[in-house]
Amino acid sequence: MSAIAIVKDLPDWLKNQNAYGSKEWHLYSLRARLLLTLFRLRWFGRYDPQQFQIDHRFSIKAGWINGVPLKVITNRNNLVLMPKAYNRQKGCGSSITLAELYADYIPDNRVNRFVKTLLRVDDEDTLNRWALTAYNYFKQIATIAA
Repeated sequence: MSAIAIVKDLPDWLKNQNAYGSKEWHLYSLRARLLLTLFRLRWFGRYDPQQFQIDHRFSIKAGWINGVPLKVITNRNNLVLMPKAYNRQKGCGSSITLAELYADYIPDNRVNRFVKTLLRVDDEDTLNRWALTAYNYFKQIATIAA
């Protein structure tokens, strides 16, 4: 497979990972999205990614700006499955407040263990490889289910 084909098949969030500049932002966003990729089948089952997307009710960007810990921003209660078109229109805004995010937070030991592991990895290439591997794995599962 050529490098061009690989880049073309990447999800938008992995292609545009440097959108906000700093390495710290990049790592926070990448870790949050990787956790979602790892847990989405468990949390949401199978769904058509051409029609639906998982949205962070309190956005990853707002989480970064407000210093929200990764385990809170990636909590299942901060996520909702919604039509792709609606999520695209909403953009990077948040549909809940910071207070609501913390009020809805329920600790999840399995997620917290993954968070601890990801926070020990500061190498962007490693996180990118993990993200791409997880993305391709779940893309294959979605294709099999269709």
